[in-house]
Amino acid sequence: MRRFLKVVLIILALFAIAYFGYKELQQTSSLLGKVHVNADSAIKIGIHDIKETLILDALAAPLFYYEQTKFSKSDDEDAPDKGIDLSPYNLVLFTVPDIENTFFGTLEIKDSKSFEAYIAKELEKKSATVDETPNSDYQFAKIEKSKIILAWNTEQLVFALALDQKPESFHSIFKDVLTDGKTISDGDHSLITALADHDNHVIFANSSGNITLDFEDGKALIAGNILTDNPQRFQSEISIDSIPDTSFMMYLDANFENALNKEKVVNVLESVSFFQKNALNVSELANRTNGFLSLAIAGTTKQLDTVITYDYDDNFEKVEELSLQERQVPKAHITLGGENQSLKDYLIAQKAIDTNGIFKPFPLYTLYVKEGSMNTVFDTFEENLVAQKQLSSSFFGCRIDFRKLTADMDVPRLGPYVADLREMKVFATQKEGNQVMVHGELTATHPNINILSQLALKKPLDSIQ
Repeated sequence: MRRFLKVVLIILALFAIAYFGYKELQQTSSLLGKVHVNADSAIKIGIHDIKETLILDALAAPLFYYEQTKFSKSDDEDAPDKGIDLSPYNLVLFTVPDIENTFFGTLEIKDSKSFEAYIAKELEKKSATVDETPNSDYQFAKIEKSKIILAWNTEQLVFALALDQKPESFHSIFKDVLTDGKTISDGDHSLITALADHDNHVIFANSSGNITLDFEDGKALIAGNILTDNPQRFQSEISIDSIPDTSFMMYLDANFENALNKEKVVNVLESVSFFQKNALNVSELANRTNGFLSLAIAGTTKQLDTVITYDYDDNFEKVEELSLQERQVPKAHITLGGENQSLKDYLIAQKAIDTNGIFKPFPLYTLYVKEGSMNTVFDTFEENLVAQKQLSSSFFGCRIDFRKLTADMDVPRLGPYVADLREMKVFATQKEGNQVMVHGELTATHPNINILSQLALKKPLDSIQ
């Protein structure tokens, strides 16, 4: 018996060594040939590690998974082979310096014929057409509604997730990867080692540092360490308005005393069509703020909305009739830190504020503009808000109470997506030197079930508690 147990233990030990050796090898090998040689940042999504975590969670809480799945037949069980590896060991997304607001990713095609049949069927559903490059070395398709552009040959599929769909700027990346094989193949490359050295479920890495995300029982944890170009780019302590019973609170002190911060914010906002459509010059706006922004939602308020209806007069001519209707809206309080020049005066000059002090370019809610010596405020209510000043060691903070926010926003479509979420807190701090520390937590309803399972399997849990 002792000999039998000894043999079993040896076999288990060898199996464990082989398994963890396999994992260690895959952490690097699964990243090679997937990232462009000029990539400046990347995100690794540990598909295998996430699956492993959920399997262990299912073993620890089998009743939950049984009640949620009921062994229902999957829609994909009888589906033909797609010919592509949609579940790689690690999924890697990367960015390149010359193409903004775009992530690229690469997937392996296992069977070109099956993939062509699959992709043709999927693109037909989305009314997308397949095009070829002049040299016919790869094909590509643009899926406009989902902001995705695809390019593929017989061996690989490259996809681009883009806010602005400009495929002409993406073809250099498609050609580099699909035709010329310009991807990172060195396991010692700094970007590859930055991803491979972490076994977190998700990691974002670039030359400045990394941010990680892990899915645990009842919560998701975010942590990061980023180096800024210059020491103390952000303030180590700021003053914020403390508002009780908020469902949503977000603040950011971009610290416009640092000219680099101001320049980067202006560059980002200049591409936002909202400012262009309303004849608002982003540089002029930035010159009238100190870089501080906060948004708080606490409860609801009433607003009058103009409703347009049509009727017929005595001459049977169609006429427009206006009436006022009361509606409930979130009680929102937006604050922009003030500078020497008046922001409100500029908005009046640009006719963005009417004679009643209402900010016109925002059609969803009525925003009342109020200006003090230290800030400019945009509120969904007319009265002045009483708030206490509070010191914060974080230059960025975000707190969300999802139950309260669902009630305050009154958006039915929002409910199913946040029904299993409870609270989120994320903060960024720069206390000294170049180092910015990021930490946060997202919590869900049930503390003993992995948060991913709670979000993916939405059946009510009352029957199993």
